Formats: sequence, C-alpha cells, structure tokens
Amino acid sequence: MSLGLFLTLLLAQAAPSPSPSASPSECNHDATVTKPVIPDTRDLMGDFLSEPLATKVLVTVAPDGTVKKALVSTTSGFMEFDMAVLQAARISKYRPKVVDCEPVEGTATFWGTWRPGPTP
Repeated sequence: MSLGLFLTLLLAQAAPSPSPSASPSECNHDATVTKPVIPDTRDLMGDFLSEPLATKVLVTVAPDGTVKKALVSTTSGFMEFDMAVLQAARISKYRPKVVDCEPVEGTATFWGTWRPGPTP
C-alpha cells in the first residue's frame, strides 16, 4: 500500500461522521408547562359558587427552566382562586423557549379552572 493511499484511508477514518441534525421542533419551540401543579382550592371553594372559574397566568420562564415571574393575565373575578392559581403556576415545572437550539427566556401560559359540582 502506498503512503498516499494509507494517509487517505487514515484521514477518511478520522473524519467525524455528520451527526443527525436536530429537528425544527427541538431547535425552535415556545416555553411550555411540563409538570403543572393543581391549585390548592380546598379551603376556597364552597357550595355557594355556582359558576365555573378560569384564571390565566403568564409565566416568564428563564433559559434554565426556572420561573422568573408570574402574573395573572385574566382574572376569574375571585381573588382567592386567582392567588391559588398564581401560586400553582409559580411552583409548576417548565421547559424553556428554544431558539436556534439555544434556550432563551420565554413566556408560558398557565391556566387554572374550576367547575361547580362534586369533586371526582
């Protein structure tokens, strides 16, 4: 075997094979809730509430997935319920926003809802 052929084979073996590229959803996605915590409303809800409630919380998620801040965006009209949902949003777990395969700060939406009736 000639030295040139040997070096060509050696270089071909040493060259890294291309790694599979990440899918677009892995490299670009919004922040999302991964493990939501159910709001603790046991002490808040009574039989007197006959209408369903919904609270929307916007959560700013840091690049490491931690909660940077959480704010009630849409109130249910029942402050105690809103605060329970806000607390649940703060302690839930999140996946950060990713842009060009790099985690960045983003916003996730956390919803808390309640319907009247017996708890299943």
